[in-house]
Amino acid sequence: HTEIMQALLNNDEFFETYMNRWSYLQNTVFSCDFAIAHLDSLIDIIDPEMPRQTDRWNGDYNSWQNNVQTMRDFILQRCEDEMVPGIEDCYDLTAIDVTIEIVGEGEVVINGITVTPDMVPWTGTFFAEIPFDLEAVETGGDAFQFWETLVGDLDYDDETELELVINPDGSVTIVAHFIPMEEFPITFNVEPE
Repeated sequence: HTEIMQALLNNDEFFETYMNRWSYLQNTVFSCDFAIAHLDSLIDIIDPEMPRQTDRWNGDYNSWQNNVQTMRDFILQRCEDEMVPGIEDCYDLTAIDVTIEIVGEGEVVINGITVTPDMVPWTGTFFAEIPFDLEAVETGGDAFQFWETLVGDLDYDDETELELVINPDGSVTIVAHFIPMEEFPITFNVEPE
């Protein structure tokens, strides 16, 4: 299977898809926040049973808590210090931070991750060499107006497009501007009048 995977990674389209999937996972289920929250949810279930467990099997509750802390430390060290640098070293890529901000009521989907106004500013890690999707999603009564780059350098063919494929060469902060529909200017040019 190693030869097959290596051959697939030599295909540019597969490589971009593979790395974008990795970016999605590292910003969601492999993130420190998600992993620690999941560990804590399991500990909350197990913790009430531990006194009976330690009594039955001559265990020590404090030793169990130390083991839990060891797991927590492992997760934090792995996701903060090893995952992204490991990908950078293995595939000769450069990690960048992409920050999303939203003005008005709307959502942004970045590489499959939905960012809502209550999550901003949202920052994820991506790779400078790999293009990825960015989409403005109109929700409620606000209409998408335009994209704005606050930090970094980002070229758009048209900053009013709902969907973009972007490939920043460094960390960027991108703002999606939405305005209420009733304030959205519409001009009709009719020939003949």
